[in-house]
Order: sequence, then C-alpha cells, then structure tokens
Amino acid sequence: MSGLVGTILGGYNLHQELGQGALGVVYRGISTRDNQVVAIRVFRQELGADPVFQRKLLDLTGRLAGLQHDQLARVSTAGSEHGWLFQVMEYRPEGSLLTVLRQDGVDSLNLLQRLELARRSALALEALHAAGLVHGAVSPQNLLRAPSRNDLVPVPFDLKLSDGGLALLLGPHTSDPAYIAPERWRQGVADARSDIYALGVVIYQLFAGSVPFHARSREDIAHKHAVVPPPPLSQYRQDLPTGLEPVIDRCLAKDPAARYASASDLALELRQVMDPLLPPAQVTIPTPPAPPKRRVTPSGLRVRLLTIEGVQLAEQELTEAGLRVGRDQQNELKLPPHDAAVSRQHALVHWDGQRVTVEDRSSNGTLLAGRKLAPQQPQVWHVGEVVHLGGYRLELIKPAPPRVPPTVVVPVAPAPVQADPPPPVLPPVAPPDPDPWRRYGALLVALAGIASIILALAVGAILLWLLPIGVILLLAAVVLSMRANL
Repeated sequence: MSGLVGTILGGYNLHQELGQGALGVVYRGISTRDNQVVAIRVFRQELGADPVFQRKLLDLTGRLAGLQHDQLARVSTAGSEHGWLFQVMEYRPEGSLLTVLRQDGVDSLNLLQRLELARRSALALEALHAAGLVHGAVSPQNLLRAPSRNDLVPVPFDLKLSDGGLALLLGPHTSDPAYIAPERWRQGVADARSDIYALGVVIYQLFAGSVPFHARSREDIAHKHAVVPPPPLSQYRQDLPTGLEPVIDRCLAKDPAARYASASDLALELRQVMDPLLPPAQVTIPTPPAPPKRRVTPSGLRVRLLTIEGVQLAEQELTEAGLRVGRDQQNELKLPPHDAAVSRQHALVHWDGQRVTVEDRSSNGTLLAGRKLAPQQPQVWHVGEVVHLGGYRLELIKPAPPRVPPTVVVPVAPAPVQADPPPPVLPPVAPPDPDPWRRYGALLVALAGIASIILALAVGAILLWLLPIGVILLLAAVVLSMRANL
C-alpha cells in the first residue's frame, strides 16, 4: 500500500508519501486537470472492501465537504478506484501543532499566542459541532499548521482542524489514549463534550509542554483519566494568565455535565482570559475627515444574495465603494452569522467605473461561473454570471429601465361654432326735449297775447289798442314754439 506512488486515483497523481496511520497512508497528490496539490488518504484494503465502512466514509465526506470555515481543513471528495478507497483533503505542507511542540517547544510561543491558538481551535470545534458532527480524535497531530492571518492576536501560524469524525468510523478507542475522555473508556460514547475534554488536554499541553497523564498501558491511562486529577498547571510554570487554570480544569472535568456545554462557551472564556493581556488600544489624534468619495452607480447594477435554493436574502446597489460579503455584520451583504460554511470576510465586489470584479477573501473558496477563484485576486464579473459562496450565491443584475407607456392621441371633435346672439330689442325711447324752457316761454307768450285780445274786445274803444299787441304776442309764441322743436 505504501508503493502507490505514481498511481492515479480520482484524477490525482499520487506523487509522494507523507505518512501512515491506523486508517492507511496519506499521499501528496497533484491534479491531472489543473495541477492542484492535495492530500489523499488511501485506506487499508480491508477497510475499502467493507461496504459498511465505505458507506459511512462517503456520507461523512459529503457532510465535511459542505463545511467551509477558517479553522477547518477542507475536505473535497471521496471515492473508490482500482480497489482502493480514498479521501481527498486540503494539503498543508507546514506540518501540525505536534511538529511545533516536538521541534520548537511551547516556549517558542508567548502566553497570548498560545491562548489565541487555543481559542481558534475551540472555534473549529464549534463549527464542526454546529454541523452535527463529532471529531473523536482532537490532538496536536490533527491541528494542521497554516499561514498566519490577521485576527484578534497576531500569531506565527494558524491552525486548521483536520480528520473530523474519521477515528469514530473504526470504533470508540482508536484515538490517541492521551486525549480520550473518561466516559469514552467506560461507555464508548463520543460526543461534543468528549471533544471539549480532548481539546482541554491540548490546551494543557500548550502551557505545560506535556499531557497531564502518562502510562505504560491503555488500562493504566484509562484509570488515570477516570479518577486521577490532572497535575496543577501551576507546577509547570508560575506566569500563567489569571483565570486560565479554572478554564482547563473545567474542560478536564471527569463528569461530562461539569464541562462546558459548547465549544463556543469555551472560546468565550478563553477570550476573557486574554483580555487583560491584550495591548491597550493606541490613542491617535483625530484628523479632519477626508471629503466623501463621490459614489457613482454603474448604470443601476445591483448584486443579489440568494440561497442555493433560490430564496432571496438581500439585494444591494453596487457603487464605487464596493460591497463586502460575509458573516461579519458590518458587511453590506450579510451572510448568516452562525453558518460555519462561510467566512466573516468572504468576498469583495468592486466597481472601478468601467468593470465589476469579485475577489475571494476567505479560506473557504469562492466559485465564479463554476471556476474556483484564486485568493485575493480580483476577477472580472459579468452580468448573468453566478458567484457561489458555500450554500449561497450572488447574482449581478442590471434591472430593465421602467417601461414608459406609449402616448395615445384621441381625436377630439371640434366644438360647433356658435353665431353671435342677436342684439336685444329695446323698447322705443322718446327723444329728449331739445329746449324745454323755450316751450314754456312760448306757452306764456301765447297766453298773454290771448288775454290782450280778449280784454280789447271786451272793453271796446278804451282798450282797443291791446288788440294788435295780443296779435303780436300770438305770433311771437308761434315763433318760440317752432324754435323749441328744432
């Protein structure tokens, strides 16, 4: 089985043997398609021939392949070819935490760095347990070294938990006995709290430089795990952070119910132990804020976040400020905060005024139109292409402009022309009297003339001279009357 170098399994050329274990041999493999380097575990032939084991392995691999977390080593696939059962995993050439403990010793790390690595390991267990899986073999050998990344505390390397659930496929007692919880020795049952016990042993070892129990036989070490209290950590060193010993003692409690209820609770306690050791925040002199950058919308482009099933979770307009995608609640497109399959800062969508790019910022992987993106290398993203992040997808869309209904001209009949109404018929009005005073004068003169004639005729010879005067007055009255009517 160690002579499989040069064999091709699952599209990977077995290039170099890396190590052997209870399950089989691990090889360094190179993809025949894209030269991707992976680690391939080839199981012992008797295990590969067992249909029950094979079914359990394929089911476990399928569940692990769906997990994407910064502290979990990725598992991609499993299969069987040429009579060999194999599993394809993330390749980490840096070795494991066990390599650090054996070659460099715990003193190569300061107290704060050890606490941070312990906290990250607890976060790895949290992600595994959240998916309903039990690791069953937490140990320094299964905490793989990876390139360091910025987080709460700078560390010389990161840790990724590997081989989740594999040891349990063979039975309850196949793990390293130095890390097996008391109840697993008695009842053979592994659960989340037995994983916390094993991680407690690892944390103890990080500070003491040694595991708490040593023995020559499995029976002897099982007895010590069950009834013997671990040696006080303070006997190994006097500079322990305040509050650390109670945390480790709770992890190593004999009664599972006395341990932490979850790995997230353990991570929180470790963070509280770290707080007094963290450097104080630097005080800076505030500077006037720069003028806000003009945000330009590229023709109404929008990014839509959906689940794999197509359920829309969010939609945001894309501007020159870009869009951040991940579990961190400060992101513009927020993924569910407790989904271990995606990262806190998973991807960045950017618009530079001419084109849209998407950049993978995670250790979990991002796919653009079915192609895996190289980390931190922006790739052009076109409308219609889909970006996959764990169990979610992003769509770049350009909404259609609103449809303007056509203008409908309705002919209007001209209004009938109305003739001007006839002028109103007014009753006849008598013309005004041109000179009423002349008429009155003519009447008085006429009366005086008549009176003179009557008086002359009545009296006789004495007043006969009045007769011509009366005639003259009558003639004058006629003249005045005629002039008054002109």
